[in-house]
Amino acid sequence: MSVYLEKERAVAIEAVESASRVCEAVFKRLVTDETLTKKDKSPVTVADFSAQAVVNNILEKYFPNDPIVGEEDSKDLLGEEGRVLREKVVELTNTAVNTPMSTEEVLKAIDRGQYAGGSTGRHWTLDPIDGTKGFLRGEQFAVCLALIIDGKVRLGVVGCPNLPYDMSQPEGEKGVLAVAVEKQGAFQRKLNVKDFIETPIF
Repeated sequence: MSVYLEKERAVAIEAVESASRVCEAVFKRLVTDETLTKKDKSPVTVADFSAQAVVNNILEKYFPNDPIVGEEDSKDLLGEEGRVLREKVVELTNTAVNTPMSTEEVLKAIDRGQYAGGSTGRHWTLDPIDGTKGFLRGEQFAVCLALIIDGKVRLGVVGCPNLPYDMSQPEGEKGVLAVAVEKQGAFQRKLNVKDFIETPIF
C-alpha cells in the first residue's frame, strides 16, 4: 500500500537538495567582497535561473504533465546580450545534475515554470531563492517548493543551506531540509545527507 504523496515527497526532496547545491556552488564561485560593496545582484540572478532549471528538470522527469509556477523565464539569457549570463547558468546548473544538460535543455527547463496557477488540478510552485540579501551575505536564504492540488498546498519542501541543524549550536553543522505533507506532519533532516533520520517539527 502506497503512502499519500510518497513519490512526490521523494522527488521534491531530490529537487530542493539539488537546487540548494547549485545555490551553494554559485555563492562559492561568484559572490565576493566586491559583489557586496557594488551591490551586484548578478550571482542571485545566476542562482535563480540555475536552481529553477534544476528543479524543473527533475520535476519533468518524474511528473511530465505537472505544470510549474516559477519565477524566471529564459528571455534574458537569449542572443549575444545574454551569452555571458547564459554560459554561467549552464555551467552552474551542471554542477548539480547527474546527466549534463545542454544549453537548450537548460533554457527549456527554465521555461517550464511559466504556468499562471489555478484552483483546480495540481501544479508545483517554486521560489528558487527566498532571501536575496541573505544569500549574498552568506546568511539565511531558502529554496522553496510546494505541490498544490485543487488550490491547496498538500506538500512543501524547504531547503536552508546555511541554517544550523541544531539551533542550540549556531556555529555547528549547517544545512536543514524541512518537509511537510498534508495529514502527515512536518519533519526536518540534514540537507544533502542520504538516509538521515527525520525528526518531527513541533
